[in-house]
Amino acid sequence: MELELLYVQLFSKQKTWRAFKLTGPQNLMAEPINQERLRADLQNKLSLFFKSMVVVREIQRAFWIQISIQEKSSKAKLRRYTVHAVFYPLSAHIFLTFAKSSAQDHLLQVLHLALNYRNIEMVVLGGHCLESLSRIVSNEANMCGLQNPSLAMMSKHNIEAETDPRITDENKKDKERTMALTHQSFGNQPQPVLEELVFTLDTRFHGLITIPAMKESTDVFSTKVRFQSKNVLEAVKSLGIHGLAKTPLPYTLRMVPQLGRNSFRISERKKKLQE
Repeated sequence: MELELLYVQLFSKQKTWRAFKLTGPQNLMAEPINQERLRADLQNKLSLFFKSMVVVREIQRAFWIQISIQEKSSKAKLRRYTVHAVFYPLSAHIFLTFAKSSAQDHLLQVLHLALNYRNIEMVVLGGHCLESLSRIVSNEANMCGLQNPSLAMMSKHNIEAETDPRITDENKKDKERTMALTHQSFGNQPQPVLEELVFTLDTRFHGLITIPAMKESTDVFSTKVRFQSKNVLEAVKSLGIHGLAKTPLPYTLRMVPQLGRNSFRISERKKKLQE
């Protein structure tokens, strides 16, 4: 099991990770978490719900946890499946791979108790690049979006350097503005790697002129839009630069690292819904 855990640590991008936030720290005077003590505590608490084997290793300031759960199938045969978790003490976040719904609540309960927190809540953030996910929740990625007056000057200089002096660019000012706004939103550093952004729009029916019978309807229609790419934030960053979208981009596109999530639900304003 230890070799399997090391393999997962080396090839973590082969897993899909979901983020959870730990809240309400308790026992602040307790000793720092020790990997062997954490393993024993998890093993003891999990035994109340199902048979399991636990391995814990501290690697690069994070605790990597492997939980092998044994359950009975419909044919009374024993089956095992494994859940991996990574806990970052400095950010009070933990990342989990897939867990069956029958076991997830118990796992989350045991994890937050063993880590000396009162509660645990899901963050609407997930993906394959664990390093990028941890950057986002620890706010390190937020530094890329800080406004810096020098960025506008840098972008202007770059445009001038790439422009042939024999060519008159009629859109030069617009390009400079676009570059400045893009740098203010995204910075010069590589964006955290996310593979997907999901937007769910909740709206009422607006075709009353065509179908007046829908006037009394209170139903809300949901539309889901997905942005998918190997690095969707870099792709979003390039939209304005390549003239595919107006800048500044909408808040939920340009501030994803600061918001710490990659799934959003957008609803109409209440005033409009009451009309």
